[in-house]
Amino acid sequence: MNGYGTIQSRLRDPGHGLVIAMALEEKIKANRQVTETYKGWFFKVTKTAPFYYRYDALSAFADGESSDFDYLGDGGHGTGEDILRNEIDDYHVLHFGYAPEHPSLRVYENVSPSSAPNRASDREGEPDFPDPTVPDPAGYIDSKRIDSQYAPPETTERVSFRNDDDGEFLQFGFHAEDSISADNAILHLTGAGYKLAPVTDTALQDEMVEIVTDNTPQQSTNAPPTVMTTVGGIGTFRLGTNEPDDWDDSHSRVIDYGIGSA
Repeated sequence: MNGYGTIQSRLRDPGHGLVIAMALEEKIKANRQVTETYKGWFFKVTKTAPFYYRYDALSAFADGESSDFDYLGDGGHGTGEDILRNEIDDYHVLHFGYAPEHPSLRVYENVSPSSAPNRASDREGEPDFPDPTVPDPAGYIDSKRIDSQYAPPETTERVSFRNDDDGEFLQFGFHAEDSISADNAILHLTGAGYKLAPVTDTALQDEMVEIVTDNTPQQSTNAPPTVMTTVGGIGTFRLGTNEPDDWDDSHSRVIDYGIGSA
């Protein structure tokens, strides 16, 4: 798994912290340090439940056939209702990773990359690597790169939340290196569902930022164990209304995050 952990290492327990960050811009500082700017929303997890979905609505693939980016619909890829949609609760989210079952099935995601290993995606260590197009020879995951379909690598980390009821903003693309029957074109999604409470205390937000950006030892802060996960990237983020209606500025702030040398 290229030295990375599994999605299980990123999942939260009740009382833990979660920062959901949306990319705003990328900067190059005078010392050539690459910094990405995010708007982050700060939460504590109050309840958790296991999440697992065996997505078996893909069609068969001929050798070399591709299916471009679209949502995971209950009637097929880009068809029907999004299986990850949230129609009711702005403070309920899904936090998960994914893994294909067939070794010849590549899965692509359409978020821009970050080179830090604890971030939502990683593509060859290049902070400005272009978004992939199906069937690019990079920017995908397949089962050859993972140890277990039920323990996806943390580089496949995703978070899904309410967005205009329909969802459809988490997009996946597929490419078959060999012919694959519909029965074998399976995608496993594994993670957890959370009920969240906003964190509005600015001092606590400061400490949570220190944890996710500087790897501050947990014993040196009053903040709970916290991870940050990113949604989208520069030039590709298209949530429409962006955040859910009930998320507001009281539990959000701008985060500058150094991610490597230019």
